[in-house]
Amino acid sequence: NLMLDADGGAISVGGAIGANPAIGTLTINNADNTHDGTITLAGIGNTSAGAGATNIGNSSTAALSLAGTFFTGGTTTYESKAGEFMDITANTTIKAASSDITFQTGEIDIADTFNLTVNSGTGDITLVDIHGIETTADTVLDIDGATVSVGNIGQSGAKSEINQVDIDATNITLNGAIYVGGTSSDVDINGAVTLATGDILIDTITSNGAVTITGTVTGAQNLDILAGTALTTITGNIGGSGTPLTSLDIN
Repeated sequence: NLMLDADGGAISVGGAIGANPAIGTLTINNADNTHDGTITLAGIGNTSAGAGATNIGNSSTAALSLAGTFFTGGTTTYESKAGEFMDITANTTIKAASSDITFQTGEIDIADTFNLTVNSGTGDITLVDIHGIETTADTVLDIDGATVSVGNIGQSGAKSEINQVDIDATNITLNGAIYVGGTSSDVDINGAVTLATGDILIDTITSNGAVTITGTVTGAQNLDILAGTALTTITGNIGGSGTPLTSLDIN
């Protein structure tokens, strides 16, 4: 097992933790919420899991920077203080074969030109709000798990922060709006969708991106889809076997 605790000091690991051989559990500045030092990591494991149960950061962590492949073999939590303080600074894959992955308290900020993949195999994924940078507008967000819960993706004042969103899970909970824009700004959601928190908007109108929901859609919320001239496709029943929508507006 490995525990790194620097209180208010910075922790930076330039290589992959547990790349060869793997370690047991991994804990980094997680034991005490007063330990607010920054954390910078370049990966966990490689083609196989590099650590078991993993807990990185806490609700006071000043900044958490991730760049590389993070493959864990147990329940995994990433956390920073509130705000956009979980930074993705390179093309990054965060994965587990069959364990839950949770991001909490802070928000994810993907640097310009980079992509983020989160894959929990048969585990569940809980995500916070996710943002990017509009400069190049080509960031792809790919999320795969058994069940997936997401917050806001992108934002209304910067619709091209994220270029493309792909979510694939048996059950998907939407807790906020999805904004995409860029060269191929599609939203592809594959799984049964529940609208959970307030009005839900899917907006690809900036670049007329297609919106595809392959599955049912339920939840006592308003759903608005703005796809401009692009095709909107929902293959499953809307409000059929679950909770009916409050309203549905498409373009």
